[in-house]
Amino acid sequence: MANTGGPPKKKINPKGEPPQEAIVKETLTKNPSNKQVPLNFKVENEFRREFKGFANDRDMPMVKLLEICFENYKQQTQI
Repeated sequence: MANTGGPPKKKINPKGEPPQEAIVKETLTKNPSNKQVPLNFKVENEFRREFKGFANDRDMPMVKLLEICFENYKQQTQI
């Protein structure tokens, strides 16, 4: 007669327990469109220096200059 040793042991999940439903819903919500979020990319040092200086000479944040440049580019290329 085989020794079954009782019910089979439950496997332990190495990732842990799944998150609670409230936490999942919270992470899936979209950010408001007016909230600033990071836009991370690298540029050459000389470009950064020139871009920052250009914005600084006009008392303008670099992000505002980037937004203006992007809008102008979209208009010129008819995207």
